[in-house]
Amino acid sequence: MKVSGLKNVKVIAAVAGGAAVVGLGVIGAISDSAGAGSPALASGSHMNVGQTSTETTPPTAPEVSMAVPAMRG
Repeated sequence: MKVSGLKNVKVIAAVAGGAAVVGLGVIGAISDSAGAGSPALASGSHMNVGQTSTETTPPTAPEVSMAVPAMRG
């Protein structure tokens, strides 16, 4: 392939990439303005803590006063 042929391929690829970026920008602008009247996703009145959470008081003293290895090497 000649050098001029490679330049044409690069130009066509650049034009196609630019068109894709512009197209995605237009689609993003349209989808953003269409959702302006809809409520937000996190518009609940209260926060759900979860069904399995329990509250406990921490111990006043540590379980083990000092860690000691079981075996010495």
